[in-house]
Amino acid sequence: MNSTFKGAIYKLKRSGVLLSMIVLISLLIIPLESSTAVAQQTDPGVRARAAVEKLTPLLGSYQLISDYSSDGGKSWTKAEPTTVNFRRILKGMGIREVSTSPEVPVFHLDTTFSYDQYRSVYRVMVLDDTWGVMDIYEGTIKGGALIVTNIRAQTGFPISADVTRYFRLTFPITSGKRVMTIDASDDGGKNWMPNFKVTYNPLDD
Repeated sequence: MNSTFKGAIYKLKRSGVLLSMIVLISLLIIPLESSTAVAQQTDPGVRARAAVEKLTPLLGSYQLISDYSSDGGKSWTKAEPTTVNFRRILKGMGIREVSTSPEVPVFHLDTTFSYDQYRSVYRVMVLDDTWGVMDIYEGTIKGGALIVTNIRAQTGFPISADVTRYFRLTFPITSGKRVMTIDASDDGGKNWMPNFKVTYNPLDD
């Protein structure tokens, strides 16, 4: 390296021009790298889909047997068996449970499971063919079960002028035979009493 070139580099260093050029180049490169990262993030639903994937043990076809209690679990009345199917919907963004025996004379439900990635809660929407109420439940997975209530959504059922009945649904996240429980509360969730037991017996698809 000749003395003239060395002198030029020395002057650049002294004047801070070289440092300024390095900073400028860095500022140009960082946005390009960030843009590349954003471009690579092509699926904004990754987190929601991963959460729904945790519920996939529910998938399949089942015989459903419901037991109802009107006295807090002291006695139970069994309903006529029906059949249901759990399947993925919307590219894995949800799971839907639908009745496959609409001819059975009981009230039937269409249930959709999803995950709200912005509020970090599972949401369960339930629509029946008798009252036509779209019931909204929210909750999380605890102890191997999805536990949701309709308290926050305020979609309880009016029992009287002063009382609204809310429900807590507990779905064991397991394949094979399982029992989903439904507890009721007439005091806003302070106390819960057994109301339904729903047994799912797997069917061969």
